[in-house]
Amino acid sequence: VWIDYPCKGTESVICEITLKNDEEIITTRTTLNEYECEARWLRFENKCFITNTTEVTRDKNENYCKSLNASLVSINSDDENNFLASRLIDVAYWTAVQRVKVNDSILEWTDGTELNNTNWILQKLYKPTCLVKEACIAFINGKYYCTYWDLKHSQLCSKPAKFREVKNTSNHTINGKHLKEQLKEMKSEIVHLMQTIHTKPKHLFQANTSRNAHLSKETDSNVY
Repeated sequence: VWIDYPCKGTESVICEITLKNDEEIITTRTTLNEYECEARWLRFENKCFITNTTEVTRDKNENYCKSLNASLVSINSDDENNFLASRLIDVAYWTAVQRVKVNDSILEWTDGTELNNTNWILQKLYKPTCLVKEACIAFINGKYYCTYWDLKHSQLCSKPAKFREVKNTSNHTINGKHLKEQLKEMKSEIVHLMQTIHTKPKHLFQANTSRNAHLSKETDSNVY
């Protein structure tokens, strides 16, 4: 149905293209899987991070994270550690690490993830600030050090990134006649190659026949 419509109106777009002889359009569709974070959040792989340089106690940092539907940060790989270290410079941030038991050298992330980072600032963990139950860990420049719950540090939170599919459609114009000619040439070359492999030259065949006959005579002369 055709109707009159103001030229300055806003509507969907439709275009056309005139193909030459023997041309056709090939449409390809690809789907990309991506992760994304909200504004002001930093994304690393499938995690989002947000910082707040207002210094607070660990409990207040944890409450701040919960208000954002996030949690204190667990850093689980060297790549993730380096990513944060390159962006959070010369400022101490709270992490989700804490000591499991009093006078115990075991440290773990509060989400239950095993602690496998080894780049500690302190050479020895058996120091007074690391032996009490309240001991926890702060992050600065890619390193870690022991601190107390009631001290104040900058805030750091993380949460899973949102997953989305990005669909991309693209059109490619090809010349059907030219493509058929190329395929025909390729077929001819393959047939010729197969014939060359399976057809033995006559002079080589004759040479091998004479050589086999000579070897047969030598064998007969050595039989007693």
